[in-house]
Amino acid sequence: MGSFPTCELTDHVPDEAVTKCTACGTDFGAFVRRHHCRNCGDIFCDKCTHGRIALTADESAQPVRVCDRCMVCTYNPFLSFFFVSLST
Repeated sequence: MGSFPTCELTDHVPDEAVTKCTACGTDFGAFVRRHHCRNCGDIFCDKCTHGRIALTADESAQPVRVCDRCMVCTYNPFLSFFFVSLST
């Protein structure tokens, strides 16, 4: 099992720095691609990045890929505190 990513904005993690999905631990390879969460910057597999949200309040903002944890944190701020506490 991977570590708990926080729900805070961070810089993108370099692709070379991660060999497994941050959430589920699935190995990346030819058939399992890396996907950056556009909110927290961590790297996940497709199965752990179902969420698509607009990250700004701008009406013309397009939804972007976010990890499942950031998706939950967006809709429930209490859980954001929970995930940050677990990651420290």
